[in-house]
Amino acid sequence: MKSQTLSVCSTTLWVGQLDKKTQQSDVMSLLEEFGQIESINMIPPRGCAYIVMVHRQDAYTALKKLSRGSYKVNQKPTKIAWALNKGIKPAHKKFWEVDQGVTYIPWSKVKVEELESYQEGGMLDPETLKPEWNNAKEVNSQAAVNGALEIVPDVTVSAHVQVE
Repeated sequence: MKSQTLSVCSTTLWVGQLDKKTQQSDVMSLLEEFGQIESINMIPPRGCAYIVMVHRQDAYTALKKLSRGSYKVNQKPTKIAWALNKGIKPAHKKFWEVDQGVTYIPWSKVKVEELESYQEGGMLDPETLKPEWNNAKEVNSQAAVNGALEIVPDVTVSAHVQVE
């Protein structure tokens, strides 16, 4: 953790050096033993796949175990690493640290209305939220209203967020 910095922890893994004939089911069988998979995005021309795990701990366990051995998919050794999660905006990519699988965004660069989108393929570390964001970021108390997302904090003020 870094001071006055939001930690966006990726739940997305990159698996590379895949044979072009590798199927989604091959990748799934490699990773499903570690936990629930949210999605798999295969990119055959580049010989890789991006796998979003539901839980960060499951992704971490998979990464640690699979990077230690010579795991194979279709008889071909693979590589595995953290991948930048989809929710990170291009302007924030410079804050990505691949070894930790975390994007450390300075509080001054965070837009409260983007907190929700940062979680696509990742998760926010609640310990790194700026205290005044807590009311605006109640993910569990959101309701879609006329196509917009309404965040209803614990106080009497409500915030409207544009969702792209």
